[in-house]
Order: sequence, then structure tokens, then C-alpha cells
Amino acid sequence: MEALRVISEEHRNLWRIATTIDLVADEVAAGSQVDPAFFTSIFDYIEQFMDACHHSKEDDYLFPMLRQRSEAAAAIHPTADEPLAAAEAGHSPTAAPPDVLEPGSARR
Repeated sequence: MEALRVISEEHRNLWRIATTIDLVADEVAAGSQVDPAFFTSIFDYIEQFMDACHHSKEDDYLFPMLRQRSEAAAAIHPTADEPLAAAEAGHSPTAAPPDVLEPGSARR
């Protein structure tokens, strides 16, 4: 199915971005300077594209297929009939896990 191919390619591209962020973070940790626009652009892409375009493809194509194949998947991936807040709770690339937001916590 074309939609799943597109979703898979988008996941590969997001992985490339995550790898790049990790490499740049290592450079920053080693004392290199990075233009703040780099991070602004990256995070803007993640927020705008992933939230606006990519997640709707998963919601429309991937998750319904998973729910059809597995009852366990139905419990993990909410349907469109469930409250929007419940569906969004674990489905935002820019939403940090609660423990990351605690003072003194680290992402790495």
C-alpha cells in the first residue's frame, strides 16, 4: 500500500534528522558553536510537518490497520471516536515525557 510506503519513508527521514541532532549535540558538548537557527529549523520541521502531515497519515492508514490485526494494538492506539486529548497524549513528537520536564532531569 502506497500510504504505508510513504509513512515508512517519513520515519526513515525522521531517523536521519534524529541522528543529525545527536551528532550536532556531541559537537556542542565538545565546545563547538552551532547557529541557533539550525535547531529552530529542525524543531519547526518536526512540529509543523510531523504534527500537521505525518500523524494524520498514521491516524488514517496505519493505526486502523494495526487495530484490525491485533486487539492489543487497539488498546494502544485510540480511535477517532475517542476524545482528542487521549489520542494526542502519546502522539506528539514535540511532547516530552513527564520525567524529562522535571527539574534536574536529562534527556540523554
